[in-house]
Parts: sequence; structure tokens; C-alpha cells
Amino acid sequence: MNKKLVFSTVILSLMAGGMIYSGTLDQRNSGSVVNGDAQTSGPINNQETDEKKTFKGQLEVFPFEDGVIQADLIVKVVLRENLGELTEPVPKSIFNAQILSRQKSDPTLVSETISIMQQGNSEVLFNDNPLFQENEEYILFLKKAVGSVAEEYPNLYWILGEDTNMYKNIRNNTVEKLGYIDKELYDVENNHTLNLNETTNTQVLNEEAFIKRIESITK
Repeated sequence: MNKKLVFSTVILSLMAGGMIYSGTLDQRNSGSVVNGDAQTSGPINNQETDEKKTFKGQLEVFPFEDGVIQADLIVKVVLRENLGELTEPVPKSIFNAQILSRQKSDPTLVSETISIMQQGNSEVLFNDNPLFQENEEYILFLKKAVGSVAEEYPNLYWILGEDTNMYKNIRNNTVEKLGYIDKELYDVENNHTLNLNETTNTQVLNEEAFIKRIESITK
């Protein structure tokens, strides 16, 4: 696969609702990115789609190793029901999830179920990204949520880097990184399925090798 790399550091004013964007990414990565923080968000640009509105903003994108270090919790989960939706300050949905395995533990978490906050809701999508569906499995990099919403939903976490740190289980021992190709993960790509991502911003990874990479950083 022909990969052209670009290293970009863009600093946007927090006063304008921006975040710091930094990382080594593939040039196939295009379009706006949106803040994954549960409490702040970049400028919203509503656009109409055939079915739902979509919003775009600014996001802090972490290189893989930094993302592992920054995350409070890294887990493989199976999604359960949608617990509710938020409209302010930006649209979000909250899902119940069952933990299947832990790649990085949060010492404050004793439960095997958590609540996960995803950008977008049933009326407005973030960057046209689909909402989680029941029984889907993901490996997620998570941060502990704080504030009033965390009091309403037990064990609430938001996704660090949103779709850039969502790894969807697409078949046995294979996961798909849903946003922003990371050169740090080239050597754990599933070479037998590279044809699946040649024209997208996703990476298809060997799950076992990917988990070992996470654990090599968390040890």
C-alpha cells in the first residue's frame, strides 16, 4: 500500500473552541476532526445529509503510544442498550457496555459494566460516523467523565480521540481502526485484509498483535 506520511502540528485557540492537533498521520486522512472531550467541543458546522444532520469540530489526535498513556481505561467491550442522549453543549449518546477484557485498568473501576459517551445522537451525527449498535464489539481508549452527567450515569467514560481510538471487531482476531491511519501500527496490520482499507481512513489490524502492543506500553 502506497503510504505518504505527513507530520502536522496545528495549534488552535481554546478561546475559539479549538484543541491541539498533533500526530504523524497518513495523507489519506482528510476532513474535519472533532473534540472527543466530554466537556468541551470545537466549532460546530451543521450539514444536512439524506437522513440526519452532521456536525464537525476540532479534536486532539494522539499518536498511538501517547493515547495509551493518556487513557484512563482501555477495554474490549460489547455494546448493549442506548441509555440516553444529550443535546448540550453538543449532541452525544450514552451507551451501556459489558467489559470483555481489560488492556489497561482503571483502579477506581470495580464493575464489569460501564457507560460510554459517543459524539452524536439519533438526530445529529458527528462527521457522519454511525452510532454504536447493540452487540457490536470494540476496543476503546477511554477517559473518566466528570461533572453532573457522570453523576447521572454510573461509571461513565468518554472516548479519547473519538473514532481515532475506536477499534471495531470485524471478524475473528481482526479489528478495524475507524479513523486516522497511524504509522506506529503498520507492523500489526493484517496483511491478508489490506485490500479492505486501501481507499479509506481505516486500518485493519491483527487483534492479538494489537493488544500485545498496548500491553507492552502499559507494563
